Amino acid sequence: MSSESFTCLTCQVSFRDSDMQRQHHKSDWHWYNLKRKVVSLPPVSPEQFKTKVLEQKKQEAESNLVHQYYCNTCRKKFNSQNTFNTHLRSKKHVQITTPDNAGDYVVVSTESLTEKERLRARVLRKTESPR
Repeated sequence: MSSESFTCLTCQVSFRDSDMQRQHHKSDWHWYNLKRKVVSLPPVSPEQFKTKVLEQKKQEAESNLVHQYYCNTCRKKFNSQNTFNTHLRSKKHVQITTPDNAGDYVVVSTESLTEKERLRARVLRKTESPR
């Protein structure tokens, strides 16, 4: 009997004992390869998987950047540029805008915030809706 008799056919790896195999079956790498197998794709190596995970985390970090738009004239905040632009064209906003306060708004990006402020902005973004 060989010293590596336990295998994972999905990931194409072998193990010395059943505990290592069980631990592997709980890993994200194994689950990822299982999903690939279902759609008839070949398994990825651990290195490829780590690269994909890092790329995914990078994309998530970029998408978590919060841009908030605030209209000082109306005292309203917006989380998307589209709703903010719609607000600027709205009848109510146009009616209360004067030459003195035209363009009186602020765009805040989380790039300039601390990590704690970014987390708070993310929580606010999920829990608050624009007025």
